[in-house]
Amino acid sequence: MRSNLLRVVSVVVFNAAVALSLAPLAAGEIYVSSQATATFGVFTISEYSTSGAPIITSIVTGSQLGPIAAIGNDLFVQSPSFPNPTTVSEYNASGALVNASFITTAAYADTEFYMTSGNNLWGEGPNSRDVPSLLEWNTSGTLIDTIPLPGTTANGETTYVIPSVVGSSGSDIFLVYGTTLSEWTTTGTVVNASLITGLAGGVAVFGSDIFVGNSAAGSHESGTDYVSEYNTSGTLLNPSLVTGLTEPGEIAVSGGNLFVESQGGPSTEVIGEYTLAGAPVNTSLLSGPTFGSGALELFVVVPEPATWLLAVIGLIGILLARRRR
Repeated sequence: MRSNLLRVVSVVVFNAAVALSLAPLAAGEIYVSSQATATFGVFTISEYSTSGAPIITSIVTGSQLGPIAAIGNDLFVQSPSFPNPTTVSEYNASGALVNASFITTAAYADTEFYMTSGNNLWGEGPNSRDVPSLLEWNTSGTLIDTIPLPGTTANGETTYVIPSVVGSSGSDIFLVYGTTLSEWTTTGTVVNASLITGLAGGVAVFGSDIFVGNSAAGSHESGTDYVSEYNTSGTLLNPSLVTGLTEPGEIAVSGGNLFVESQGGPSTEVIGEYTLAGAPVNTSLLSGPTFGSGALELFVVVPEPATWLLAVIGLIGILLARRRR
């Protein structure tokens, strides 16, 4: 009986060890892109814990740093340099440069990244025929798919509206066209062109939920804005999940909590933390001025380790302790 128990424990230990080796090293941390100096277009990316404590105050500093994305142990940073092609650089969790030219896209490519369920990077830019498209890369930096965007032709000229990729759920991705959220399959089929309309702030997709920043009557008056919750079918679940905000911008979900960037005052931006039920955890987790040194621009949150894995590790300790007796 004890021999069988030991075999079970050994298998669990091995599987847990493998899972831990694949888990992100920088779990439960926040990467923030902020304006480093009063000089326009110079930015610094810093790393913080989810309690707001600084870990690395300057992972990378450069001009015109664009969107950032985190996958596993790596951070991906866009750095457009006119008139040269847009370049995406890769850094590890300690801030060391892994690959300065992880992805190099065509000039003027407006690349915004999002990690899909397949751990791939998405962006927008011209395809080989110079047609605006959705672009998908794998984590080796190889372009694996291009989806041409629909255009409108009038008087012999075709114009395009370029969306931003903001999230994914299952085999679908979600795109923001101005104030409208659309749902597409990852193969380019439009599922719902107007899933949610009237957007006035950031958007985050988490499982079967969509969190949207909204403005009260479009006024953006201090403390009157909010975050609404929808499901991925576009049904409104909670019109005022998080309230008391001013101009909510970036939204992220990690560790069962919402992180929302908004105006904290006349010249201050804050990242606040809330439960998924909308209760405030820390409404000023991180803060910085709206303009000039330390101004918050973009952020991304690396998820914490799965709670089931932590539970398994605890169970291993109990079983081994009993076995020694």
